[in-house]
Amino acid sequence: GVEAPRLGPPLANLALLLKMQGDPGAARPLLERALAIQEKAYGPDSPNTAASLHGLGSVLGELGDLAGARELLERALAIREKSLGAENEATASALCSLGVVLEAAADHEGARQSYQRALAIQERALGAQHPTTVLSVSNLAVILWAEGRPAQAEPYFERVVAAFETCFGSSYPLTARAHFNLAMVLADQGREEEAWVH
Repeated sequence: GVEAPRLGPPLANLALLLKMQGDPGAARPLLERALAIQEKAYGPDSPNTAASLHGLGSVLGELGDLAGARELLERALAIREKSLGAENEATASALCSLGVVLEAAADHEGARQSYQRALAIQERALGAQHPTTVLSVSNLAVILWAEGRPAQAEPYFERVVAAFETCFGSSYPLTARAHFNLAMVLADQGREEEAWVH
């Protein structure tokens, strides 16, 4: 039928493609439909429903509906913690997305806590040099810096620089941005001469 459970994942995949192409507005109704299908087919507390909640929550965040995004991402996180465990990579992914929304809502403490939890899970599950882990390191560095904690942010930015240089080389744009962020953190601490090196 039109609302068969097997329709949920393709709708979510199409929505992800639209989101990646820069059209989260077009992705939203597809994700809303996928969520309705998943909830009806698997119940409100299934991992499948959590995946749909996560996708829709991320899109709502991009569209500026931070309260709606937070609600859905917190639901997704609770389901994943209960059904998959607190140490699961999908749980870490929900924590990262929740952190992004909290950061956008200027809840720096909540964002930092989400990023710290996600990073701890990813380091154990994926390793310290995995790209997903490095992204969480970067997220945590940025939020610490935004909180006015440049000394605490510095070692995280150093990790990001080292990882990007290893993965991409010194002339890659992400590496250059990581160097710039590290230089700014050093300058914020009155260490301008060190900042010039970066």
